[in-house]
Amino acid sequence: MSDLGYLVCAPCKTYLTLGKPVLRDDETVNYYHLGPRNSPRNPAQTLLNESLWKFLADHTGHPLVIKFDYEDGMAEVEENYTEIGGDTADGGIPFEQYLLNWDGLSKSNIDDRTLQTLRRPAINVEHYRDGTISAQVALHVDLPPSLLQQWQNEHGKPLLAISVRDINKSTMLVRNLGLPAPFLLRQIAEVNASRVVFGHFEQLWTKNRPVAVELLHSLPRTLAQVRAAGRSLHIALADLSAGSADAILAELQNAPSDGIEEPITVIDYPTMP
Repeated sequence: MSDLGYLVCAPCKTYLTLGKPVLRDDETVNYYHLGPRNSPRNPAQTLLNESLWKFLADHTGHPLVIKFDYEDGMAEVEENYTEIGGDTADGGIPFEQYLLNWDGLSKSNIDDRTLQTLRRPAINVEHYRDGTISAQVALHVDLPPSLLQQWQNEHGKPLLAISVRDINKSTMLVRNLGLPAPFLLRQIAEVNASRVVFGHFEQLWTKNRPVAVELLHSLPRTLAQVRAAGRSLHIALADLSAGSADAILAELQNAPSDGIEEPITVIDYPTMP
């Protein structure tokens, strides 16, 4: 069966991703699971769970249908419909934005959780100072060639490096990492490596800014998923100019923070002479 199931409202051109269907022995769906295997079950993912209930309320009386990504018409849905829980850079509506001011939430939820989520930063920027980085997961902005060489020579820490120079959409980037369909950015959490380097990021940032922003907004949540699963992953953006590095750090400050309990460490490297 399909990797992912979707709850779709065709009249409103809106959908919500339910996750991977987990099957019983008779191949009927037992439950859906969104995210890596070790992430919380859907009912425990508060923003997803509450967004589902709001989605049902918003589309009462509409012909809702659950579809899988191998079915006819799903390519059009993913391309042209609005995803609840998706990234704003890709035309989606993040869960926290979708739930804002919804009366279906209790006042305590709005005060104590939803607004805190909106205000909590997704990242914490640290300036590199020639030392060991102790963070379990981290995003490295403008990793210098000397440290890239060090990463390549480290034993026991698999390195995966790709060029993003000619990437024209996010699915192509995920495919180039060797990950399977449906080629979604959140699958980066599943790479079989502890070090990932996106080379020639300057060209992606310059030539295809929407894809670059979509990737930047997804990476903190991806690293949070890896951390929650008890694994280590360091992702580097390489080959940047000083001006682009500063702009990228500023854009990372806009990354959504839902699902991130503690900010993700972002290492800012000094401009190379």
